[in-house]
Amino acid sequence: MKKPRRLSQAKAPNASVGKSEDFQLSSDIEVTSSSPNDNRTSKVFGYVSAYPNEYLIHYRKGKFRKRSSGQGAQCFKFPGDTVVIIPSSLKQIVFQANQLTVDNVDVRIRGIVIYQIFDPLKINSKINFFNRQAAENKLARMVGDLCRSIVKWLIANMAVEECIRKRKEDIADALKREITLVVDDEANSWGIEIVTIDVQDIYIQDDDIFNALQTSFKSQKMRESELCELEATRDLELKQLEVDAQLAERRKDQELRNLEIESELAQKRAELKAQKLAQEAELELSQLRAEEEKKTYLKAQELERKKSASIQELELTKLREQRELERRQSESDFELERSRLAAEAQNQAEQEKIETLQKRMDVENNITPAGLEKSFIEGALPQIATALAKSMTSSNINIVQGQGDINTPFSLMLFEITELLKERLNRLKQGNELAEGEITDLFGDQDN
Repeated sequence: MKKPRRLSQAKAPNASVGKSEDFQLSSDIEVTSSSPNDNRTSKVFGYVSAYPNEYLIHYRKGKFRKRSSGQGAQCFKFPGDTVVIIPSSLKQIVFQANQLTVDNVDVRIRGIVIYQIFDPLKINSKINFFNRQAAENKLARMVGDLCRSIVKWLIANMAVEECIRKRKEDIADALKREITLVVDDEANSWGIEIVTIDVQDIYIQDDDIFNALQTSFKSQKMRESELCELEATRDLELKQLEVDAQLAERRKDQELRNLEIESELAQKRAELKAQKLAQEAELELSQLRAEEEKKTYLKAQELERKKSASIQELELTKLREQRELERRQSESDFELERSRLAAEAQNQAEQEKIETLQKRMDVENNITPAGLEKSFIEGALPQIATALAKSMTSSNINIVQGQGDINTPFSLMLFEITELLKERLNRLKQGNELAEGEITDLFGDQDN
């Protein structure tokens, strides 16, 4: 028997050659995760417990006890009760099968199936799990046989090249779909779920065919390599031509752009030059206008200054004239005031003289004979009487009067009084004459 060749997914079809014993299983189906036997369900009386990854089913008198059943549940088993423990963890099956492809190449395929029991009651109704290990092996073989038969059918309708290159899409995925239709039928479900199916290896049994495939593959790859090389060279040349054309186009565009830029720059320079000339002309015109305005302003300032100076001079002249007039007026007023004051002083002096003379005249008017008599009667006589009374207070007068004798004390007294009065009258007359002379002189001066 010729040694089979394996084409792994990573290196196919350029796979390494190995001995067939390295890739052969002891059987077509192997369970890699079978549960060991235990004596928990063989107990006649007592508590039976399931692990967290197990489902416990409890029957009493042929009826299912939901209360004491469940995932990781525990129940008390009486004689006559039935207790089944079903694993709910993931299980793995490795299967292999030989089949001729559509191009008559003998290949052997090896794959794995991972499944899980999700409905323990349904699978328990299909397979008796009282002997747990035997039930798991039976279920694994059933799933494995389904996989082998379906994969044979799939390979029989595929070429060896398709088997090697499309093992995931055309074999593994199709195998999972077909098995799921069987085990997850709505009317007759098994209570298990196919988690994943993967094709691990595909082996070509005939060495000549394998070598031919390798040679063909190598030749094809070499041709492809040469073609790729030629294609790469051609693409490189085309790319180089395209690059050269693009560079020429870019150079042309760049030259045009440079010409446009130079034209724009020349135009900008001309515009800037014209703008500069215009600005210089405008600046010169502005300077001329400024100078003219300055001259005009200075002339106006000079005229204004002269006008102000003339106005100030006129005002100063007016002020001087006004001050001169005020000074003259003040001098005139002072002279008038002085004359007035002198006149008033003179008038006051004359008035005082007049008052004095008036008083003297009043006094002289009072020294008339009637006035004198009145004054004498009112002033002198009382004084004389008073004096006589004082002088004669302690005097004793004895009057001896004879006939025809007039030299009596009283006659002597009267004589003395009469003389005294005469003397006074003379004095009064002399004073009156002097007053009349002074009045005459005074009025004479006034007339002058």
